[in-house]
Amino acid sequence: MSQEKSEFSFKRLFIPLTTFKAIHWIVLVGIIVYCNSLFNGFIMDDTWQIVNNSIIHSLTNIPLFFSGSTFDMGEAQVLAGNYYKPLMSLYFSILYTFFGATPFPYHLVQLILHILNAIFVFLLFKKFFTKHLSLFLSLIFLVHPINQEAAIYAADIQDILYFFFGILALLIISNGVQNSKRAITITIFLLMSLLSKETGIVFAPLLLCISYVTKKTVALSARILIIVTSGAYLVFRFFILHLPAQTIAPISSLSILQRLNSMPAIFFYYISTFFYPQKLAVVQIWTVNSIDFQHFYFPLFLDGVFLFLIGMLGFYLYKTDKRRMPLYVFFMGWFVLGILFHIQIIPLDATVSTRWFYFTGVGLLGLIGLAIQCIKHGNINIVRAGYVCAAIILVLLSIRTIVRNSNWVDEYTLYSHDIQVDDNFMLEDDMAGQLIGKGQYKQALNHIEKSISISPGWHNYNILASVYIKLGEKDKAIDAYKKSLHYSDYYLSYENLADSYLLSSNLTLAKKYSEEGLKRFPKDALLWLYYGLSEYKSGNKQTAIAAIQKSLSIDNSNSEMAAALNAIVNNQQINLKP
Repeated sequence: MSQEKSEFSFKRLFIPLTTFKAIHWIVLVGIIVYCNSLFNGFIMDDTWQIVNNSIIHSLTNIPLFFSGSTFDMGEAQVLAGNYYKPLMSLYFSILYTFFGATPFPYHLVQLILHILNAIFVFLLFKKFFTKHLSLFLSLIFLVHPINQEAAIYAADIQDILYFFFGILALLIISNGVQNSKRAITITIFLLMSLLSKETGIVFAPLLLCISYVTKKTVALSARILIIVTSGAYLVFRFFILHLPAQTIAPISSLSILQRLNSMPAIFFYYISTFFYPQKLAVVQIWTVNSIDFQHFYFPLFLDGVFLFLIGMLGFYLYKTDKRRMPLYVFFMGWFVLGILFHIQIIPLDATVSTRWFYFTGVGLLGLIGLAIQCIKHGNINIVRAGYVCAAIILVLLSIRTIVRNSNWVDEYTLYSHDIQVDDNFMLEDDMAGQLIGKGQYKQALNHIEKSISISPGWHNYNILASVYIKLGEKDKAIDAYKKSLHYSDYYLSYENLADSYLLSSNLTLAKKYSEEGLKRFPKDALLWLYYGLSEYKSGNKQTAIAAIQKSLSIDNSNSEMAAALNAIVNNQQINLKP
């Protein structure tokens, strides 16, 4: 009797499955799967977008968030980068105001938003599928390793945010829009999605089309607002706001015809990783440079098989249940939109990235839901087998995600793992940087020399110079800095050259590289400091004072600059430190 009662109590957790119960399960599973990521540190771009980004450290700089990108690249009052994500900078600024550079709050809030996104996915699927199937699909979205990076990497918050606002707009419009208040709310959420990341534009066609699936009335005014908002944003983003494209990913330098060689492998990467998420790496910048069987024809064949199966699903629905065809077209369009934005038709700053499947995967899950609904459920054994398979799939995906979370505990652990999965010059650069921090300069030299052998550029030559400085080989360091300038006008190269020549008392060259750098980066506070110091040591006191005052007007928080100015005004000796 007690056993029967116990079994009944367990069943009550799922049967009957209410929306309230489903949401609780999503929250509980999300906490269990991602709790080991909450105490991880900051990784990679977190440093440049949060920790060392002085602009987001104050909410008074909010106007600057909307006039640039997201990276503090040394030029004060300017956020650099390729993409327009002002709400991301605002989000970081709010968290920094309350919590500073402590990683835990960033991870916690990001996880909460990811769980909310999974709940919204459930609520959307519930409009078309049974609650049990909707819960299963939303849990896959929640725990899948392909979404793990977006869920725990602070610098990926833009993918969480644009999806959050976009799916909110989609849920509202799916219930119909008969008044202007609801139309304006939808438009605001769409705009917030766009301001979180340009990819938010993918929600515009979905918002315009979902009424054909839900059969709900959407007022013409709402459609017009969606079109006008999307159009105005695109005009502003691409014709008024000019963000220079700066990326070291090899694929970004290829022509569209050259990128075509990589597209079958890119498509296959996303599909294969969704169904078998084994090889995960934070940076993947490979390219397919020649058409051969292994890298082009084989993935192309498998891509064709996958698309054939998806097409057969549509054909089957057309023959057996035409009422579901609008839903098939809707989710197929969702999936295709996501793929088209990330298959390198427009060059991106990496070849593939799991975070880019965050939106796309929901379209694929919708198609999978339709396929599952085609299975006859009359046999109780088939139903039980389905529940067992669903549980096994969720457990395996959850374990893989938990393991992957542990790779992200810190940068050294992450790079040590990922460099075994996809070795490339960016991971070699990052690994060298970690080894420098640990004082393992010889090992760092091996990694940075390997990076240069793969793809020489300003990034790895700057790191090479840092290694040489640590090893006491200043002439080699200066030579490396000069080589970095050959590849790009990077602000750190100018700063480091000016500083190096100041330390070696070569005032002519210190002044030269300071001046050259200031032509390119007129708001670089350190370059103004180095220029002022070179002038002071050359006997030009008034020019030096003016230069360092300029430096302080750009960055008044730097105690080194204030001390230098005080020493010059009082004719004191300035002892430079490396």
